Amino acid sequence: MPKDELKTRLTVVPDSPGVYLMRDETGRVIYVGKAFNLKKRLSSYFVKRERLDPKTGVLVSRMASFDTVVTATENEALILEANLIRRYKPRYNVILKDDKRYLSLRLDPGQPYPALELVRKRKEDGALYFGPFPSSRSVRETLKVVDRTFRLRKCRGKKFKTRSRPCINYQMGLCLAPCCRDVDAEEYNDIVKEVALFLRGRTSELIDKIKAEMQRASDAMEFEKAARLRDKMFAVERVTEKQVVVASDFADRDVIGMAEDEELTVLSVLNVRRGALVGTRFFSFAGVLSPPGETIRAFITQYYGDNRQLPDEILSCIEP
Repeated sequence: MPKDELKTRLTVVPDSPGVYLMRDETGRVIYVGKAFNLKKRLSSYFVKRERLDPKTGVLVSRMASFDTVVTATENEALILEANLIRRYKPRYNVILKDDKRYLSLRLDPGQPYPALELVRKRKEDGALYFGPFPSSRSVRETLKVVDRTFRLRKCRGKKFKTRSRPCINYQMGLCLAPCCRDVDAEEYNDIVKEVALFLRGRTSELIDKIKAEMQRASDAMEFEKAARLRDKMFAVERVTEKQVVVASDFADRDVIGMAEDEELTVLSVLNVRRGALVGTRFFSFAGVLSPPGETIRAFITQYYGDNRQLPDEILSCIEP
């Protein structure tokens, strides 16, 4: 469609929130965007070429036609945009790959005597999910620390239901053996809560809890229990020592940074929990032509839109 015709079509675009779809000469959707004011947003693409930034100029040069979808609110436009990006997978949008290849840890408090398990897919099933972790090595290292420090059951499925005697983990003091022994459910659920605190990065809160329990055990002259709690506290402290403290307010926040050139856009997410840096992930996208603010917004929408646990704050290097 000639540019003059595109500008003519622009005159009938409403001053309303909505979503616009840019198409190339073959009719393929190459870009999806959302706007609080569709007419104003689309008009910004039809200025003189030299007034556009290089990436936007390339995008406009490849646009042969556009469609608009009017929504009642900007929130509705945001949701529709995300759905259309997933549907059309436009070449020049930020498209976050599925996290299926990344491992997470799942803990279901609704089960009798819950155990940690490795999963690749999250479900809305009431369970607690931790992750995804940036590599299989990092998740297995975390699982190893949990197995050594907390006495959750290790056997799963049929083994848990059919085992007739405790395994070696019980003999080594690494498991309470609820498969065979009459384990107090309240005591076990307390351990589940500790594991959740640990995996959420709330290690200082967990250490305070263990210290208080250790003091109570000592006052009651339960010295064997106090010794076990002391060893657990030391194990958690060793993990804490490896974490880099980056904020003194002990808040939970994710920090998102972005770097780009003509060919590649890279975003990094730093996960800060209770003031300590507990994880970092990097995402790279080729051929992204959206302005930086739109890139950040599209990334945030997709990254946190898949049952991911939200921190108290999200800090971005650029205003979305």
